[in-house]
Amino acid sequence: MTQPIELVSLVQELDRRFAGKIAGIGKDAGDQRKNFLSKALAAFFLVAEAGATEADAIAASIDGGQDHGIDSVYLSPTNVIWLVQSKYIEAGVGEPPLSECNSFVAGVKAFLNHRFNEFNAALNQRVPQIKAAMDQGGVIVRFALVYTGGPLHEDRLLEFSNLERLFNKERPDYLSFLRRGLIGVHQALIDLQAPMPVDDEEVVLHHYGFGPPPLRAVYGRLSAKRLAELSARHGDQLVARNIRRFRGATAVNDGINQTLREGASNLFYFNNGVTFLCDSLDQIGQRDETCGEGRFKFRNLSIVNGAQTAGTIAREPPAFYDAHPAEVLATFICLDNAEEAFGAQVTQYRNFQNAVQAQDFSALDEDQCRLKATLALAGVTYIYKPGKGDPPPAERIFTLEEASKALACRITGNGWTDLVTAPLANPNLLFDRTPGPPDGKGGNFPSICRRLFPDGLSATELWRAVQVARQVLNAIPNLGTDPSHQPILQNSVWLCLHLAFLRTKLHEGNEFWLSNDELGVLSRWIELIGNTVLQAVENGTWDKEKIDLFADPVDCASLRAKVLATLPGNI
Repeated sequence: MTQPIELVSLVQELDRRFAGKIAGIGKDAGDQRKNFLSKALAAFFLVAEAGATEADAIAASIDGGQDHGIDSVYLSPTNVIWLVQSKYIEAGVGEPPLSECNSFVAGVKAFLNHRFNEFNAALNQRVPQIKAAMDQGGVIVRFALVYTGGPLHEDRLLEFSNLERLFNKERPDYLSFLRRGLIGVHQALIDLQAPMPVDDEEVVLHHYGFGPPPLRAVYGRLSAKRLAELSARHGDQLVARNIRRFRGATAVNDGINQTLREGASNLFYFNNGVTFLCDSLDQIGQRDETCGEGRFKFRNLSIVNGAQTAGTIAREPPAFYDAHPAEVLATFICLDNAEEAFGAQVTQYRNFQNAVQAQDFSALDEDQCRLKATLALAGVTYIYKPGKGDPPPAERIFTLEEASKALACRITGNGWTDLVTAPLANPNLLFDRTPGPPDGKGGNFPSICRRLFPDGLSATELWRAVQVARQVLNAIPNLGTDPSHQPILQNSVWLCLHLAFLRTKLHEGNEFWLSNDELGVLSRWIELIGNTVLQAVENGTWDKEKIDLFADPVDCASLRAKVLATLPGNI
């Protein structure tokens, strides 16, 4: 059975955390394995979302006879009672049966009614602690359905919402339901593996001022030494929200370095400064009515413009700035009262100091972050935010540029010719975020970038498209022995890739890696497609050089029609 890569990665994490610590029960090894994974799933949820330790999450299990559909019960230090039903679905799709959801609802109701005598010994040994918490007042209850499947149908959701209404008559937030399917649990896994945010850092600003309401912002002169310390301590995490990481030696960065070496005191005047976003901003310590010097503390601090300035400054150790004191203009914008999209807008509008390419703004796309994290769990590195020290593309390493060209060639609807010719004619077109024309329904068709990376694009589909593309791009230029054909074949690779997607559909497979059988089929198609395209070019009459045909949308459409009329349906 083929499983989604999200499920494969999750199972690996459950085994890593809980193998040998949780015992599965059942009549045979298969049942024991499924029971282990269900219990481990509940424990993982409590760690990820309830803040439990692994030991407490394991101890929370009451799975077994007389559990009333409740698999885990956890009382948090913050007086939240978590009631969890978990179900491992091996296929990674579907949902728990309605009967099990109804059992869970009945169990929660019995628990809240203190009918503890109906439960097993595993729960009853914790009853004194539970009663004490509920008798104190202020306790809230979260009941969660955690499973490795897809969306829940309305009949199940209705049961859970009815239960909430039944017990929330006095206090609306007393009882609340959470559901976490495979995508939700996988996101929790990604979040757990993300670096810790830059919190509780203090800076001193000189000659500072405050931005206008309604948002909170402060700006002032920040010492280069302090910026170097922050960069050295937190590395890439300090630029997590920026469109780019530090890119090393560029003309602009070399100019900053020269200023630091030859006239550090001029840096404040020669440089555009650094912009930070943060989730909270507090002025601490004594206040200076002249705003000559102030101390400020931040939570979730990140540079969104000036990563190149910070990276260049951090190339020197902090001690360098004792002998070469320098300052930069620093602006800190707090997002605690901002609209959701405001931070991304700040990032976009402020990023024009170093040369910015259209693809750099893909770093603001949360889907790119999701794809990178999912691929990383499978041992594949996806570089969508370039920076200094990035490894070159390799068997398990690919870039946003490579991915975009591959995905462009799988497009078959309106405008496909513009996308298939773009890798040769205009690669930046693939990163165009301008909304498409009106769709006749009060909105617009997706931008080109969104067509390539639609909502819901899976890591498996992306990686399979890249694998197909690599096979085609490596093989097509080497077909035949006539040296005069090589330039034509070299330029034909994107059309050939488009045709390979059309005929094989290999990018739509379920396995993460192309199998040997699939590679064999693809190899036969590559040879047939490449030779058929070459023949169509040689036999046609054209008003331009043959190597230029593949950058022209009209000629590309003509060639595709000729080739498809010749190719068989399958081989």
